[in-house]
Amino acid sequence: MPQIMKEYDAIMFDMDGTLIDSTAGVQGAWRVFATKYPGLDVPYILDHVHGVRTTESLRRFCGIEDPATLESEAARFEQAVLDTPKEDGSPGTVCLPSVGRIMSALLAHEDTSTNPLWAICTSATRHYATTALGQAGIRLPKILTTAEDVTQGKPSPVPYIQCAQKLGITDEAGRSRCLVMEDAPSGIRSGLAAGCDVLAVCTSHEREQIESLNSTYLVKNLDAVQVSVNDAGKVVVVISTDA
Repeated sequence: MPQIMKEYDAIMFDMDGTLIDSTAGVQGAWRVFATKYPGLDVPYILDHVHGVRTTESLRRFCGIEDPATLESEAARFEQAVLDTPKEDGSPGTVCLPSVGRIMSALLAHEDTSTNPLWAICTSATRHYATTALGQAGIRLPKILTTAEDVTQGKPSPVPYIQCAQKLGITDEAGRSRCLVMEDAPSGIRSGLAAGCDVLAVCTSHEREQIESLNSTYLVKNLDAVQVSVNDAGKVVVVISTDA
């Protein structure tokens, strides 16, 4: 099986669709909102909001413009995502395959590394992100960039530029030594625009939907990715290219 190996200074992970699967919760939340905002085409919305900040989605599809209302409705929406279980009653937010393995490799060196090796950069709010990660059993990162931290959301490069700055990486040359892991078109565009390498996973979109975005790497899921930390403190990523 062909493999690619490259060293990076750090990895920046998207959250929903990359580390966790909250599909059941998101679907349930939009069904809840459809009762208050008649005429919502939920299947269409689900195809167009992934990776976008909740406030931007509510402004676009529910017509909410008042900032205070947007903030309160975004909080209500994200709580609905967290509260909605799957049809079988199991949690609606779960850890995706191979995430635990990758996290264990990074966390094993977290206390001995001079600089942070990883971060999460999400379009979700901080409350939602911390709660969802807890539900999925993923340890909170030292560096977490959320919707409240940025003036522009994905696909703008701002989220990943600011996340990199929190990692101590302040210029484009430094970001070129960072790997972004993403599943959504908006996030893939954001990472590339920030000057990072981007590994795209086909967990929320068909391969055909994201091939045209020209991510650095494209894999089915994180089963195709191996992560380790070498003696120099670099993150070594091995990618099975045809997985």
